[in-house]
Amino acid sequence: MAKKLVYTTNTAGATTDYAAADGTWKTIPGGGGGSGTVTSVATTAPITGGTITTSGTIGITQATGSTDGYLSSANWNTFNNKQNAITLTTTGTSGAATLVGSTLNIPQYAPVGSGASMLYSNVQSGTNITAGSTLYGGFINGAYQTLGNEYLRIIPLPKNAIVSNFTVYALAQPATGSAVYTVRKNSVDTALVITIPAGSAAAFHTNTVTTVSFNALDYISVKAVNNASTSMQPVALSIICTI
Repeated sequence: MAKKLVYTTNTAGATTDYAAADGTWKTIPGGGGGSGTVTSVATTAPITGGTITTSGTIGITQATGSTDGYLSSANWNTFNNKQNAITLTTTGTSGAATLVGSTLNIPQYAPVGSGASMLYSNVQSGTNITAGSTLYGGFINGAYQTLGNEYLRIIPLPKNAIVSNFTVYALAQPATGSAVYTVRKNSVDTALVITIPAGSAAAFHTNTVTTVSFNALDYISVKAVNNASTSMQPVALSIICTI
């Protein structure tokens, strides 16, 4: 196998030649350094170093609040240590809010001024509800009224409230019939009712089971029905409004 003597130089752009069999120097096709079409390299921020036509250094600047660039290790750690997306819960009604992992719990605190308040009314001494009649009273001191004058005994509730623990104190109920007391909302009967059986002795009578929701400025009053053949005499009414 024939061997060729190859000659080259360190001169930029020089060709690589070899000694041919005929004793002449011939150029190796493509040259010793290969061939291509790139003659320069340009750069665009944040890349730096261009335009390069022979040799040079490519770089990249560090990002700032207003310019693009690479993320430094210090900034990477800052971002990596940020709080994960938070899930909100609202368990409980008291105590401090807590953040455990990615769960933030804020108790459902009662609004300022909330709590339980009691409306109370003393019926005028000697007030009677005659046999077989229906009259209207409430939580304002004074005598019971006919339906047309119920407005004299209604009061508006200042806030949304749950009404409960309706209590009536009445003197002895006649043996000929029961007495029925009904809490009314906006002059309409609710399910909050107390029935005093015929022949009951003077006592407190309470409904601690039923609750009724009232919105702010709803009116509250009480209807009293005497099913006896003689007069009955309520003495006092009370109720709990939980705001």
